[in-house]
Amino acid sequence: RKKRRMRIAEIYPCWQGEGKLTGKLSILIRTVGCNLRCAYRSGSKITKCDSYFTSWKPVKGRELSPQEILKECEKFGKINYVIISGGEPFLQPDLEDVTQVLKDTYHITIETNGSIYKRVYCDLYSICPKLKNSIPGSGPEREVQIRNRVNHRVLLQNFMAHPNIQIKFVVSREGDGEEIKSFQKAYSLSSDDIYLMPQGVTSSELNKHAQICHKLAMKNGWNYSDRIHIRVYGKRRKV
Repeated sequence: RKKRRMRIAEIYPCWQGEGKLTGKLSILIRTVGCNLRCAYRSGSKITKCDSYFTSWKPVKGRELSPQEILKECEKFGKINYVIISGGEPFLQPDLEDVTQVLKDTYHITIETNGSIYKRVYCDLYSICPKLKNSIPGSGPEREVQIRNRVNHRVLLQNFMAHPNIQIKFVVSREGDGEEIKSFQKAYSLSSDDIYLMPQGVTSSELNKHAQICHKLAMKNGWNYSDRIHIRVYGKRRKV
């Protein structure tokens, strides 16, 4: 079959900023394009996706083959972990081939919103289903978000069947807890796999919503995940 190429926004070394592997030295491969349009309201402020440049206003990026991606990763020396993120990486037609090329060298985490699936190699699925708090208030993007936000069949038949998952929820209000409980019940999720992350693109926003995360996590036995890349660097790219 004809080889296709992945659209890549950036590849760079970093520390994993979220979830159970927080702090692991990793290489982040960020793809271009997303099927969602997240927008969070905090008071009168609206914050769109923290990787806005891959979703709402996607950059052109570069088209790279699996072997070219491997060579880019090898430039960073002895790093054992790779994160494939976006945007939504499952939109990429060549994702399967890329994971096959990387799997013998790297532990692979794929960060996904969980609404699209294709068979790939993956050591850890980092799934971030979008809650109702992510729905824009108006415009065509609102309909896109409502239509694509949750795909129950894909989540249940594919992602939840994987032996190593983490489910991350972006929290911005106390009412998010009831939605998360309903989600946990629907998919029979272990509390050990659920991580609450504060919404925000600045440390002050993270601090405000981290208090809500703490309250909900303590009440329901869930985990808390900070977002250290945002806390340290804000909206800066390639960190």
